[in-house]
Parts: sequence; C-alpha cells; structure tokens
Amino acid sequence: MIKKFFSEEVLVVFLILASLFLAASPILYELKMISCCMSSDRFPLLEGDFPPDTRVYLSRMLQGYQGQWLVKEKYTSEPHSPSLIHWLYLLAGKIGRLFGLPPYQAFPFWRIIAGGVFLFSGYFFLCQFFSKKASRLAAFLLFIFACNLPFLTSSGVPFLGKNFSFALPWYTFFDPTKRLVFLPHYLFSSAFLIFAFAFLKKNQFGLSGFFAFLGGTILPQALLIYLVSLFFWDIYLLKKEGFQKLFRRQGVLFFWLALGLLFWKISLSYFPWNIQTQADLSKRGEVPFRFWEYFLGLGTGALGFLAAGGILLFRKKDFFLPAFWLLATLLLLVALGIFPFSNQFRLTQIDIRLPLFTVLVAFLERRKKIFFKLGVFLLLLPSFLTWPISLKGQQLFIQSKIAAGWPLLPQKPYVVYPRKEVMEAIFWLGKNTSPDSVVFSGETVGSMIPAYAGNFVWLGHGHQTVNFSLKMTEVKNFYQGKMGERARDFLKENRINFVFYGPEEAEIGEEKLFLKPFLKPVFSNSLVKIYQVEL
Repeated sequence: MIKKFFSEEVLVVFLILASLFLAASPILYELKMISCCMSSDRFPLLEGDFPPDTRVYLSRMLQGYQGQWLVKEKYTSEPHSPSLIHWLYLLAGKIGRLFGLPPYQAFPFWRIIAGGVFLFSGYFFLCQFFSKKASRLAAFLLFIFACNLPFLTSSGVPFLGKNFSFALPWYTFFDPTKRLVFLPHYLFSSAFLIFAFAFLKKNQFGLSGFFAFLGGTILPQALLIYLVSLFFWDIYLLKKEGFQKLFRRQGVLFFWLALGLLFWKISLSYFPWNIQTQADLSKRGEVPFRFWEYFLGLGTGALGFLAAGGILLFRKKDFFLPAFWLLATLLLLVALGIFPFSNQFRLTQIDIRLPLFTVLVAFLERRKKIFFKLGVFLLLLPSFLTWPISLKGQQLFIQSKIAAGWPLLPQKPYVVYPRKEVMEAIFWLGKNTSPDSVVFSGETVGSMIPAYAGNFVWLGHGHQTVNFSLKMTEVKNFYQGKMGERARDFLKENRINFVFYGPEEAEIGEEKLFLKPFLKPVFSNSLVKIYQVEL
C-alpha cells in the first residue's frame, strides 16, 4: 500500500497539482485582498501584468461566448473579413458559456487548465526518452522548478533582508512561477509542440503532425521550430532508412505541416491580419534581444545547450531529438537577428526548458548515483530563492493595486482596478447595443470595450488598431473640439455609432467642447456619459 502511494504516477500528479497551486497562489491572494481590502468604488478585474494584451484575448473569448465561429478584430473599426486566428480563445469562450462563465471570469481558470496540460505534456515527453524512474522524475522536477538566476540589487523584491531580482524580470516567460499559469495560448501551443515531438520519437507521424498543426495554428513560431527540428531529424533518419521508406512513413506528417503553413498563408494575406507581422517587427526596436540576457533568463537550464552539443558530438542517438530542438531554436534566433522577418522574442514564447533539462539529465544519468543527485540539486538550487522572490514580488504588485486610489482607470503605466461607474457603462454597451456597433473613446476605455462589451472601437490597442498614432491625434482633436463642423462628417465616414465620455476623455477635453445636436445622450452615471450618434 505504501509503495503504491508513492508510485511514480502519484508523485507526478502531486508535483503537477502542487506546482500549479503555488504558481496560481497570487490569483488566490488577489481574490482574498479584493474581498477584504479593495475600495468599494472599484471593480475587480483579474487581468494580470499587462492588461491591454489580456483584453485582446478576452475580446476573442467574448466573440466565442456570443456564438461566433470566426474572429473579427474588434480593436479597429475598418470593415474587414473575419479569421480563424486565435481559434483557441473562440473555443474557450464557447466552453465558458456552457458553464455560464463570461470570459473575464473564466480566464483565470483557463490559465490554470493550460498550465496543467503543459506540465502533463512535459512528463509524457520525458517518458519517451528515459527508461529509469529516477531520471524521469529528476527531469520533470527541473522542468517545473529550475529557473532564472537570482542576484542582489539596490531596488528589487525585498526578501530575507536583501533586495533581489533576476534576469529579464519584466518578461513573464522567464519568471519562475508566472510561466506555469501564463496566457493560455502560449501554454497550449508549447504543450502541443511537446506532444508533437513526443509522438515523433515514438514514430507515430500522424499524431506528431496533428499536434504540430494544432500548436502551429496557435503560434506560428511553434510550427517553425518543429519544421527546422524535423529537418535535422530527417537528415539523421535518411542514413538509416533511405528517402523512399522515410517519405512513405512521414507522408501524413507532411500533410499536417502543409495544412499549417496554408493556414498562416491565408490568414495573414488580407486586411487587417496582414498588419500583425508589421506590428511584430516594430517591437524589435522597443526592447533589443540580447543572447546573454536570454541565457541568464534560462538560469541553470542554459547549460543544456552545452549538453546538447555533447550529445550531437558524441552521437548519443537516443537524445538527438531534444538536441535538434535546441539547435533549431538557436539557429532561428540567430537567423532572425540577421533577417528580421519577425521578432526574436517570439521564439522565446515557446518554452524551451523541457529539451534543456532532458539533455542535462541524460548527461547526468551516466554518472555515479551520488554525482547524479548532486547535479540535480545544484541545477535546482537557485529555485529556492527565485520562486519565493517571484511570489513575493507578485504579492507586492497586488497590494499596490489594492491600495491605489488614483488614477480612476488603469491607464498606462498604472495598473489599478477601474471605477465601478466605468465598468457599469461598458457593461451597458454590451447589453444594449449591437456587437457590430463602433464606439469612439480614449485609448484605455477603447482597450476595455471589446473585452467586456464586445463592440468595435475606433481606437483601442497600439498594435491591433490600424493607424493607431493618427487615430490618437484625431481622438484629441475631437474631444478638444478642434474638428469643428468636420466632426459630423468624421463620425459618419468612420461609421461611429456611440461616443464614450468618462474620466479618461475628460482629461483630454471638456464635454462642452465636442457636444453637437446629433449626439443624443443614452446613458449617464456620476462618471460616464454615452452619446448615440444620430446622423
């Protein structure tokens, strides 16, 4: 009975549940703080570190919740055809509707579910490479817990009487705890890619191609990494099997990959989806990619690149596949630095710790038992600092949100809970207006309306809104009354149905400056007025 209780399956389930509980504990802490300490005039929204991007995904979920099967870009008002991009969030919205959960309430649950699938996929992958229980569990522990390297700093997270930080602290993918319950599409795409490699190892090419297709239609970089890794893998297999036999066996795999490439070829061929790649490239100058920061962010796992080199050099064929995965990632990072057809940070959104620690444990398991245990302990050692630092930092972040009395809205760079009056107005739009109507507002409210009401907005997101900078100028011109008589033609030409006037817009201009006879008040509370455009 005791032996069964401590069986490998029980330990794996325990590790998955325990790590998810720890990683999700800031969500529970935030709910606790909201219930006891949040000001009664604020509306609680669990939007994470960067609300504008979270709202984009919520807007996709809301469309699924409302019964749509294709996604429209609600953050720009120009007429356009829908797409299957972000189909995962459409599906999540439909599932949430079955349980009566609107997207903003279901989203935290999806983060935890995605984390569970991600962790299970890692264990499934490891089972294809290690025959020893100790090696599987060691690699699984490292995959979950080994992470960034901590260092002392003058202004970081206070812990044990010192201030700590770690490499790329702003980048969630390198945060030891956040990465396990991050945005669902990143976790599901990584999980599907992991399944694809696991089935490739088992020579189940149909399933491998299917999961590569699923992961690749969520994030194209997953498909790209798989294709380059497969190229190296097939070169290795060619020597063993020959071209004809290999092609016959992998025919169904190439079908799925061709379908994935066709998906993106079509999806990015028309407006406004074709501007996504342009927005991606524009981010390159905002934060430069540096390899030394990348390796520091991977912590002790970065040693896996050296282990992969050793595996390829000394021809340890059982572990060629994870080594090829690492080689493909490195080569793609270098290639994107030379030929910038996408942002290098995009590749780092596919979690790479699994192949890193797979090859590291493969190196360690050939050593004596004492050295194997010591090596695993040393690889895990930084985690005893970085995990508490990460959790403490998130608690401090939540406390600051709870305590914040200003501004009235979560305007960049401030992350606060919005006033209830603003959310009341946004929910009114969702209940009383058509999802196809266009709302004119400031940037912050514009980022919230598609996520919580489902309307189109004229301005809302720096990378999703077409001609964002120009529209920012026009928003100021309108609310400051600088358009004059042109305002009528402006609203008509841009098919604007409602004008939102709240705290953000009041900071731009006084109400009397833009009011016209064709603006009919349809909603009002102590902070917000909504006008219907009647032309």
